[in-house]
Amino acid sequence: MSGATGVGADEVAAEIRDAVVALLYEEAARLDDHDYSGWLELWAQDCLYWVPADGEDTDIETHVSFISDNRSRLEMRVAQLETGYRYAQLPQSRTQHFVTNVQISARDDGDIDARSCYLIAEARFGDMQMWPAKALHTFSREDDGTLRIKRKKVILINNDLPVTAMGFLA
Repeated sequence: MSGATGVGADEVAAEIRDAVVALLYEEAARLDDHDYSGWLELWAQDCLYWVPADGEDTDIETHVSFISDNRSRLEMRVAQLETGYRYAQLPQSRTQHFVTNVQISARDDGDIDARSCYLIAEARFGDMQMWPAKALHTFSREDDGTLRIKRKKVILINNDLPVTAMGFLA
């Protein structure tokens, strides 16, 4: 997370820490409930959602990614998922997102970084797939104080291996 000041979680105000953790849990719940429009509302207008392939320090501009979406692309994905006819999600996956070990740091620019352990359990076609990862979020505040997801990077621990289709949003 570039731009972090190195301020530890103990030094971030408890109110901010609680708000960030609540937002991480809210994001997970909306994804598990297939509330994709609600999930999209959690994102800033100027955002990036990235799931890199083949390592965690790859360059988003020069390396392949599983997902590399700006706001426009996220809106398109959500619209496809909400039709109920997205081929990669017929039948729709049942998921459970686990967010743990949240570490928060303030940034010089006023944004807030969060690092967490992230596990997605996906059930589909009578099979269970586990997606263990590290999640790096950057949150920004709107003028009214609302926290929004500005950047999300999900680093799958097995992203250097072939993976099955991820038709759901991680």
